[in-house]
Amino acid sequence: DDIPCFGGIQYAFINPPLLDIDFTGLANVADFSMIYDTIRSIMNDTMASMIVLPNRMMTKMDYSSSFLDAYVPPVGVARITVMSGHGFKIQKQVLRKDDIPDVYVNVTLGSSKWKTSVQKDNCTPTWDESGDFLLSDKDQILTLHAWDEDKGPLDKDDDMGVAQVTISEILLAGKTMEVELLQPNKKGTGSYLTIHCDILNLTTTAPETGTTPSLTEKPPARNHLGGLVTILITGAYNVPVKKEKASSYIKVTYGDAHEFVTGIVVDAPGYDALNPLFDMAFHVPLTSDLVAKCVGVGDLPSVVLQLMNGPGTGDGKDQVLGSTKITYKDLMHAPNQTIQGKREIGTNGASVECMVSLSYLDVGSVSTPSERQLTASSSKKLTSSSSERSGSIEDTASSVTPSLDGAEAATDIAPAVSEDQEQVKVTMVKGYGFKTRKPKKKLFGKADVPDVYCLVKFGSKQQEWRTATIKNSITPAWNESQTYVLSHRNEVIQVGVYDENRKGEDYLHGHIRVTVGQVMLEGGTMEVEIEKDSVGIGAYIVVNCEVV
Repeated sequence: DDIPCFGGIQYAFINPPLLDIDFTGLANVADFSMIYDTIRSIMNDTMASMIVLPNRMMTKMDYSSSFLDAYVPPVGVARITVMSGHGFKIQKQVLRKDDIPDVYVNVTLGSSKWKTSVQKDNCTPTWDESGDFLLSDKDQILTLHAWDEDKGPLDKDDDMGVAQVTISEILLAGKTMEVELLQPNKKGTGSYLTIHCDILNLTTTAPETGTTPSLTEKPPARNHLGGLVTILITGAYNVPVKKEKASSYIKVTYGDAHEFVTGIVVDAPGYDALNPLFDMAFHVPLTSDLVAKCVGVGDLPSVVLQLMNGPGTGDGKDQVLGSTKITYKDLMHAPNQTIQGKREIGTNGASVECMVSLSYLDVGSVSTPSERQLTASSSKKLTSSSSERSGSIEDTASSVTPSLDGAEAATDIAPAVSEDQEQVKVTMVKGYGFKTRKPKKKLFGKADVPDVYCLVKFGSKQQEWRTATIKNSITPAWNESQTYVLSHRNEVIQVGVYDENRKGEDYLHGHIRVTVGQVMLEGGTMEVEIEKDSVGIGAYIVVNCEVV
């Protein structure tokens, strides 16, 4: 009967807001284009550093709550591949040679950007080039801006159009999508780009298990990330200055290219200037350029924290009250490559509460060029396919299959599909977490290792299909598929998970229920816990959805 309580609220813009500023009176001079653009750029940068993802602001309702508990890590890394383009047009010229476009694309997500190569004299350019972005939310907008490169001293590059799409839209399209470039007036240009998105997880497991991580020996490819350094600053304690002169902050340095500062805390009602709370997070993506500087050195840069006191104007007059260093080797020897807690900062009794962690990029799920090409072609040609099966199975014809609705189930369904309908291939990949069951009647009987199969129902269709039974396995693998007409992304996949018994009724482990959209937003593959009577049983089914 207790009222649900929460310790604080975090808030942020998923994407940078559009600012429309109108200066009046004497300030009307600022409406001139150059001044207006400069002011808006400064305001955008300031907002982005404070309240645009991955940066968040936090309001504590309970001051004893910890920012370390409230911190929301990145979703992962979005690897965007610009595959190809078509529809670019030759510009007719008078008294000189026609201009065949030299196309390149600027790709932007959040505050990060990378550029493709220039494809010379080509109306149907092919790049197949990729770059990584730290992803905080799947509704972040990806911007693709195509340009025609001009080499003349007075010639600016020609704007070929802009396309914007969210990461979730690409995932829901099957990870590969064709987008039209738009003019500034939002009219289509007739030019298109084909893009692909893979979502990569961040992990504390080193790239080569059991050996010294090879990140500094083999840097990531151009525009790719090798990992992420996360730095959380909670607060400082026992700042060694007089309370009325306290104006403290933490300066964070990583290598020679990354410098951050927390907010400044001064003596004011409601604030403890000698034990200031900062509650800020900083992220350092391990880019190819950053890692390349460390090749031959053997170590990545150290994280240096400095306790500062002063106005924070950057004029060099601020006082350094103490510093502490967390080296790459410190992180490598720490549990989960994470150092967390209070650390002495200087020799005057001050300390800082922080968390520093090192994570790597799990590249095991990256699509190959041939897989991306197959996905791109299959998104244009919709085909019907029957159930695909593989793995170690046994014939199950001797048992009666129950139905999710209580009737006998149908199997090997091949739906009739017209070529203009979108389809989705649903695959029951595998399961894990199943347990052996003790026999009910025999005291010393042999434990029952489950013989697991799945009974699958898609959307409102009454027909069901059944996977093969994987005998005597607590980690069954099916890799069996069925293709369905996809009316919308909210189509529900219902799966009953059973243990086959040759004598008597099959034992129901439980059910899973998930929409196609939910699976697609997880990159096309999702682990779903089996529930029985609305309670999770600790076993999972891995489901894959692929738009074909």
